[in-house]
Parts: sequence; structure tokens; C-alpha cells
Amino acid sequence: MNTGDNADCTHAEKSRPLPALRADTLARIRAAAAVYDIGIACSGGADSVCLLHCLVATLPELRKRFLVLHFDHRIRGAESAADADFVHNLAASLDLSCICGSWEASTPDASEEEARRARMDFLHAHAQVICFGHNRDDVAESLLLRLGRGAGLDGLTGPRPVQSFRNSPLLHLRPLLDVPSAEIRTYLRASGIQWREDSTNAGTAYARNRLRHEVLPILERALGRDWAAGAARSRILMEEADELVEAAAQAFLTGQGRDTLDATALAALPRATARRALETWLSSLGLRERFGSHNVERLLAAMRDGAEALWLPQLGLILSACTLRPFHANELRPPFSVSLSAAAACTVCLPGGASLELSPIRFQPGEASLCIEKLRRARDADCAVLAIGRDNRLHLRQRLPGDSYRQMGGSGETKLQDAFVNRKIPLAERDLLPIVLVNGDIAWAPGLVPAQEFTLKSDTVDALRMRYRRNN
Repeated sequence: MNTGDNADCTHAEKSRPLPALRADTLARIRAAAAVYDIGIACSGGADSVCLLHCLVATLPELRKRFLVLHFDHRIRGAESAADADFVHNLAASLDLSCICGSWEASTPDASEEEARRARMDFLHAHAQVICFGHNRDDVAESLLLRLGRGAGLDGLTGPRPVQSFRNSPLLHLRPLLDVPSAEIRTYLRASGIQWREDSTNAGTAYARNRLRHEVLPILERALGRDWAAGAARSRILMEEADELVEAAAQAFLTGQGRDTLDATALAALPRATARRALETWLSSLGLRERFGSHNVERLLAAMRDGAEALWLPQLGLILSACTLRPFHANELRPPFSVSLSAAAACTVCLPGGASLELSPIRFQPGEASLCIEKLRRARDADCAVLAIGRDNRLHLRQRLPGDSYRQMGGSGETKLQDAFVNRKIPLAERDLLPIVLVNGDIAWAPGLVPAQEFTLKSDTVDALRMRYRRNN
């Protein structure tokens, strides 16, 4: 297996000074060592080997507190096993304790994310404070990767030199984060220190390797400047801005209940603060993981649009009377009752997994007639556009015995039960369908024709589009 290029070095080279470790990380290590062992994640590569030597040389009094941690993913066969032996022997040569773990992949095609999670679980099982060998080049690569995923400030500021975790004593430290990769290798060669090279790093199978070998060199040539240095400065500036957002979000959450959130007050915050506050609150309830970023944005948009009711049972939340709270198990079943304004666009997620999308419309002269014709041609019984003004209030509930209304084109009242039968609505669906009432009168139910009173006319100005989406 490959080791680092360790050519003979002159005496001057061997006296080369250590790469500069960040002072803030060293201070945190000294403070934490009074209570915890200090884990040092070591793959055997140049960065983590350099970190190991630098920490021992800089903080020799903490040697007995250092714990070398190596995780073998068992992806590269004999090469991986040799890495583990190398790290074990390196730790022994420095008189450091060492623990080596390994991974049994759940499936032959386990993902990079699964492998990363397994490694982090191993590290966290053995140390509360962990030092990593990330360097300045890792910042540039991570920035490009996370930009491609649409990350926000908190994502774009990683990896951070000091990373703490809410409601946890865990601490991740990156003392080499300001040091270029080339400087690390120059130091190791000059000092005659060996390291391991992961043969997969030379290929382009992984996204990070493609950025390193193909994209970053193009950026360097195109810009005529040190891209990694610029990315490192941007990371620092974004971290400073992120601290402001975090402080504002925490200040808002201080005035909120543990299990409730004032949606109106949240919506009034600057968007970045509102997003951070919502994500932090969801995390405190253990709900953040099931929410994708798209659901966070959907919820923020609904609240900013003035939505008063949203059922999100699959995601564990209910917005009711402008208060966001976790749902209770009995709320997954009928009966249900939701009251909301006709003036705001929103999506009401209903028990059983279906949803009702509401969108207010203001027609220009002649547009209502065109809409009537489109609806007639579409013949979509799960969509309705009704003449409902924005100052009206809607009420959604399940059907009740004796419900009746005057259908469009009908000569008198029709029982809801008869309307369901005539339209061949399955019995199992009838108690789950939202009955839409306006000021106490039934206006529509999915699958049925609208009520005569709320039918569009050619001169209608204000209307409400309703789209029922079934749980398929």
C-alpha cells in the first residue's frame, strides 16, 4: 500500500516549524481535558497524521488525555486493514491510547452517507470532544458541495473550527482548518513523517474528488487567484452573519412555549431568523429529521401567507388558530374541524393523508367567463373555483347526519348522503372528505358539484380555488 513521499530531508527541512494550530481550538482542548478524554480522529492520511503530531508537540502535558480513534470502513479491503495497522502502530510510537473500530455495511451497496454516519457513531461512542484534521482545502470543497445542495448559512459555514451541538456536550474541533493541504504535506516530508494515501482519492468516483481534481483547478486558472483562500475568508464572514441569525432566533424562542410556537409572530420575523427559529424548535421536538428543507419552506410560506390552519400529521405538526404544535394520536382520526380565512393561500393536510389546497383569485373583467369554460371542459370533480369573497371564513369538517345543500343546477335541497351515492363516492371515503362551509352553509365537497349560491358567474371578481389531493 502507498505511503506518503518521504524523501531524504536536509537538517534545515527537518527543523521546519509546526503548522499553526488555531488558538481557539487549543484553548477548548485545554479546558475540556480537565473533564474529558480528547479524541483524535485519525484515518492515517496526511491531515490526521499531521494533526496527531502537532497536538502531541504543542500540548505534551495532555498526552495521557489523548485517545486516537480510527474507523475502518472495510471498503478498500487489504488497504483498509493496513491503514488500521498503521494508525495503531503510530499511536503506540507516540505512547498514545488507541481504539480501532470497523463497519459491517448493512447492504453491499451501502451509501457514503451510511458509512459517514457509522464512523460518527463510533467516534461519539468513545469521546465527547473530538479533533479532526480538516484543512483549508476542505473548506473550499465543502463550500462547493453545499452550494450545490442549496445549503443555508449554517451549512455554508462548515466545517467550523469549533462546532458545538445543541443539548449535547459533544464538541468537534478542527485545529488545522486555516492550514493549506500543501503546507501539511510539506511539513510531513520535511519532518520525515510517514502517512497513508487512500488510493481512491486519486480517482473521480466521489463528488469531492471530482471537485478537487477537475473543478477547483479550473476555478484557480479562471480567476487567477487562490480559490481556497477566498473560500476560507467567505466561510469566516458567513459564520459571523450566522451568529447574528442564531442569536435572534434564540431570543425569539425564549418567549415561546416548549411545545407551541406563535405562527403570526414567527412570520413577522426576517426570513432567515424565522427559518432558524423554526428549525431549532423542530429539532427540540425531535421532528427536524422528518422535515425536509422543502417542508420547512412550505410551512414558512403558509404562515407568512396568513394560513390559520394546517394539518401535517405525517410530519407531526398541526397549525391551528395561528399556533403551531405537535399533533396528538387521536387527531389522526375523524372527527376533524378546521376554521380559516378565505383571504390566504394555504394547504390543509387532513387526517388520513389527503390535503386541500386553497388559493384566492381576483378576476379581471372577462376572466371569470374563461375560468367557467375551462372548468366545464376539465370535468375535474376534485377541483372547484367558487365565488367566495376574501372577507369570508371557511370551516372544514367531516359530514354530519342531515347535511344537505342546493347543488348547482338543482331545483331544491339535496341530502349530502344522496349526493355521495349519486356520484358513486366510496363509503370508506365519505367520512374523510372535507365538507367546505362558508358562513355556516355547505359550499362544496370533493367529488360533488358546488352549491348554487357559490357558483361562478361571468361578473365574479373574488373567488377561491380549491384542489383536493387524495392520499394515493
